[in-house]
Amino acid sequence: MTDTQGRRQYVDRDIPNGVGGTSLVAADRNAVQNTLIDPMKTYGVPLDSADDTLLTKAIAAAVANEAARAAAVESNLQSSKAPLLAPQFSASGSDVPTTPTPDGSNPLQIANIGSVLSQIASGGGLPSQKAATGYVQLPGGLIMQFGSLNSGASGQTVIQFPIKFPGFPVGIWATEANASGGWSTGKITAHAPAAGATQTGATILSAVYGETANQWTLAGGIFFSWLAIGF
Repeated sequence: MTDTQGRRQYVDRDIPNGVGGTSLVAADRNAVQNTLIDPMKTYGVPLDSADDTLLTKAIAAAVANEAARAAAVESNLQSSKAPLLAPQFSASGSDVPTTPTPDGSNPLQIANIGSVLSQIASGGGLPSQKAATGYVQLPGGLIMQFGSLNSGASGQTVIQFPIKFPGFPVGIWATEANASGGWSTGKITAHAPAAGATQTGATILSAVYGETANQWTLAGGIFFSWLAIGF
């Protein structure tokens, strides 16, 4: 007979009540025997008909095997992760906490968000040259270069950028930097690149209108400012 879950149930022989009892067949015995023997074979426990602790030994071997596997996984995880080093205080005695790189070779100061924003606003930490002719690198890699000078002979001025653009310049613009005395008499000036800027510089043409009646004439000695942007 079977129970409510479909498992076969053995019953005792009860002749007065007409119960013949369960008749065991070879399949029943083989099923039980093979179920008990299988974990012993899996975990290398030798079969011994005189040893009634074989199943206990098989369970112990299974537990030991799983513990060893878990230890190996844990070891691999530990060996593959970067060591976590605690923040350290500077040796100078300034008590500024630093955080080292995993190998401890390059400690950096720990900063709060306020100081980081202050540094960004002031341009700290980014390459720059604050001068009449200079440059500044913006967050994200964009570079602005700038300067002022007098136009050269025949109105052609060769500009050398303070630094070389690592990629290429997006553009260069020039404009009059001292219009007093000229524009009031109708002598308007204009400045433009002779061709596209290169990574290292550009040529600016400067012209004045009104030097010769109703004409633009290239002219030297005109003070102008320029701005180049690139990355």
